Amino acid sequence: MEIELRRRIYATFANTAAGLGYSEVHGKIIGCLLITPNPVSLATLAKETGYSASMISLSLDFLENLGMIERVKHHGDRRLFVRTKGDLMQAVKRAVQVKLERSITDSRKEFEAYRREIKGLPDSEQKGLMLERVSVLEKEMKRFERYVRLVGKIRPP
Repeated sequence: MEIELRRRIYATFANTAAGLGYSEVHGKIIGCLLITPNPVSLATLAKETGYSASMISLSLDFLENLGMIERVKHHGDRRLFVRTKGDLMQAVKRAVQVKLERSITDSRKEFEAYRREIKGLPDSEQKGLMLERVSVLEKEMKRFERYVRLVGKIRPP
């Protein structure tokens, strides 16, 4: 029963990570760290989540950059151990913000590419309408960017 419950918890965290646009492995690692006494060895994370040690190691790099986890070493032990770090909610907020900022940057580049492509078309009424639509999209993206910046200033409860 305990094993099944752990797997369901990991699946819940995996689904949450996927819903935020991140890999399920990130969610499973966080789930494991939250219900397993810390620090946890890389081998234990691999066994608990069902992912290879190399896949876990790559994901740990990402989670460490977000400030969600930290690697620790035990004196005289060569194995890698990991534990949660800081405020998990703040780290999740940062992960969402990073994802949104990247999406905004990509969208703005796409809009600029559309604008260049449209400008290369022969003059027509359709060309003018298309340029107007791209301008509307750019304006809305700027609004969204301001919104994301404002939300980024809010501290989680």
